[in-house]
Amino acid sequence: MSSDGPGRASRILEGTVKVWEILPFLESDHYMTKLSAAAFIDHKNDRKIEEGIRSGQLRAYRIGKKILIRKSELIAWVESHEVTRENRKANRTDLQKLVDGAIDQARKRTA
Repeated sequence: MSSDGPGRASRILEGTVKVWEILPFLESDHYMTKLSAAAFIDHKNDRKIEEGIRSGQLRAYRIGKKILIRKSELIAWVESHEVTRENRKANRTDLQKLVDGAIDQARKRTA
């Protein structure tokens, strides 16, 4: 991918791009299994891929028993998770809520 980042991916999904911007996708776009998609984004297993599919953020296609993901859609999904200051702050807040919840549960068990 070029350095255009998620802006280009969202324009591709909206259909507002120039032909030269989508040619790389046409040349190399293909379908992959959940495991090969996980390997493509350097994940140990396909749990994150399954979470993306279940949440509706990542489109997938069922052919028989196989679940397939289009490479260009996987790339767009990954690029939609760009790390920004706002995202990091929200993630810290979410993490704090999880920690607080775990502490509350532990206290209830020992009480």
